[in-house]
Parts: sequence; C-alpha cells; structure tokens
Amino acid sequence: MVQSLKIITILIFTILSSSLFFTGCTTLKQPEKKVVPIHKMVGITLYVKKDVSSFKRGDAVTVLSVEDLFAITDKGRILLSDLEEQRSTFRLTINTLDSAQIRILNIKPKYSDGMWLKTGKYHIEVSADGYQKHKRWIVLYRDKVITIPLKKLTLSANGILTWQRGEESYSVNGLIFQMQSADRTQKMRWETAKEYCAGLNISLFGFRADHFSLPKDTELLQLFQATRPYEHPNAVYWTSTTDSEHKSYAKYVNINSGENSWYKKHGKTYALCRHETDADLTLPLDKLAKSLMDDKVALLSSAALHINEDASKNRRAINALEMALFLKYGNPILQNVSYYTDDQVLSYEIISQNRDNNGKPFFYKKIRVHIEDDDVDVDSIKAQLMDPSFEPIVDFDIVNGKLIFLGM
Repeated sequence: MVQSLKIITILIFTILSSSLFFTGCTTLKQPEKKVVPIHKMVGITLYVKKDVSSFKRGDAVTVLSVEDLFAITDKGRILLSDLEEQRSTFRLTINTLDSAQIRILNIKPKYSDGMWLKTGKYHIEVSADGYQKHKRWIVLYRDKVITIPLKKLTLSANGILTWQRGEESYSVNGLIFQMQSADRTQKMRWETAKEYCAGLNISLFGFRADHFSLPKDTELLQLFQATRPYEHPNAVYWTSTTDSEHKSYAKYVNINSGENSWYKKHGKTYALCRHETDADLTLPLDKLAKSLMDDKVALLSSAALHINEDASKNRRAINALEMALFLKYGNPILQNVSYYTDDQVLSYEIISQNRDNNGKPFFYKKIRVHIEDDDVDVDSIKAQLMDPSFEPIVDFDIVNGKLIFLGM
C-alpha cells in the first residue's frame, strides 16, 4: 500500500511539473496582445472597421458600456471585433476632367471615387486625350480629396529635321565646348592655349560663336560627367584655373577619367575651348528656339509651324530648332542596337547626351523596326546606326515645348 502511494505521488508530481513547463513555454511563444481592457473602454472613442447595420466604415463612436462581446455606443450596439483604436484605412477622391482616366500605378485595384485604401504611398496617373499626362506620388494618412487640373497639349511645331551633332562640339549646361580643329591637334603651352581659344571663331547651326576661352576645371568636370567614358581621343586638357601662390602652374583635367591636377604652364597638353551662351535652358524647346532667332523673323509664331528641311524659307527656323536641340539635349546617342532574326525586328535606343541631376537622359526613346524585305542588308544598317557620327533624321512634334519623337 505504501509502495502504491509513493508511485501515485510521483505520477502526480510529474504531471504537475510537465503542466507548468508547457504552460511556461506557451506563454513565451505567444506573448499576450496589448488590448484595451474592457473596464477601460467606457468613455473612449473607437472607429468602425467596415459597414455594418447603421454603422459606416470610418465612423467615430464613443463607448458607453460593454455587454459581453458588444459595445454599447452613442450610435448604437456593435460587436467589439468591428471596432479599432486607430483608423487603418482612408478614403481617396481625385477631382479632374470627366473624360480623364485615373490609375493608381502601384496597386492592382482600379480607382473609384471615395475608394478605401490603407495608410501608405500611392502613385497617381491622370490622363485624357488632348491633355498632358499627370503623375504624382501622394501619402495617404487621412481622408483626402485632390484636384488635378490637366494641361492642354499645344502643338507649336512639327515636321522633319536632322538632329545634328555639333562638329567636334558639345553642349553642357549652357556652355558650348569646342575641340581643337583637325589642323591644331598638337599639344601646346598654357599661354598658347589661351590665345588659341581667344581667336577661335566657328559657325554652329547657322549661328556665329566667337567668344571662346579656356574653361575652368569645374566646367571641364561637367563635360566629363556628361559624356561617355573614353569618348575623347585627346583626354588631357588645359583649364583657366590657376593658383595665386604658384603662378607658374595651371590645372588640367582628364575628361575621360575625371582626374585633375596641377601642371607647369610651360609644359604642353591639348586645348579645349568653351563658349558661354545667353540661352535660357529652362525654356521649353520651342520658346528656346524662338529666343535664338532675330526678332524680325516670325517663323515660330503661336500658330503651329510645319518645318521641312527642303523649304528654304524655313531655314532660319530650322537652324534655331537645331541649335535649341543641341543646347538643351546635346548630341544624339544611339545605343543597344540589336537585330532579332526570328522576329525580323531591328531594335535600338536613341538618347540625349545631356542628362538631369539624377543621371537620366533628357530624351529617351526605344525603337523597334520590322524588316520585312529579306534583301535588306541588316548588318550595314546596324553599322550605320552604331557609327558615332550618325545623325538621325527625326520626324517630330513639339508639344508643350517638348520634343515628341514620331519616327526616324
């Protein structure tokens, strides 16, 4: 009997120990959620999670008392599970043209007026025929009504012209950089380089440029950032930057690598000259072109102008547009030229040399051309497109001051 009692006692102790052990483990793995105790709910404001009975989603209610699983509020009786302490969703309404299409680009649900969305960032797109597309990011943390007026698309010029390269020239931030001419590619001392630039006189797109000088080191570094690596055969160029304490030295810049340092003025390296324009590059393309023309010439009027390179009467307007293209976008660059044999598709990209502060080209267009004729020499076309001197003939519109690429 005593032996039996000992065995029973051991079994009871073991069961109790196991129970306590598992209870402790369960508590560690599943921490208790922080909720408002029922006795503290009375008098506080809660929010309705969804439409239910006479309650509307987002309504604020004051709890008067609690009965079992229900809250008795100033607006009636509702399940506690249908209430939340803080609102988690909010309504978004966008007011714009009746004909406009509204999309939220970073979520799947289609937009509708007053739609409910969780707190967060949303990418809005509003578009309509004949109007400029509008995009913006918004942060939603309360009910929001946004009014988005759309700008009408205005055609100021259209036609066909050549996106010409400046011959040995580059345009960066309103500065025109001109390489040494073919007969002056030898190295020269600093003083000689200054004289060379001061005497430089060129014609660019029908415009005369004759106020050249050596660039500062910071200006040449801008050119380094704007052009492709190893684009320049003669990479190391004099600058006008000098040191007052070491007057026999001037700075040079390697525009293929960005390296810059000091060099004795009686040493020799290459000259690259800069010309500062008065052009306002913040102007839209059509207004920039108009500002480059003589006041007496009114070819770029408020009415849409059709430009054809064969029409000599429009030559001044063409020159102005080509110069505006050069100043605002820089030289054209064709890249990623590929031919897909199975699809008989030639694919390439045309971008502007000039970029914004984030390194994004001001102009970018991907082009796919179907080659249906088997006799076409695709390799020859590819070679032409990849030639650094290639100048695309552009079928274009200028709409709201921006170049719209229609074809090439």
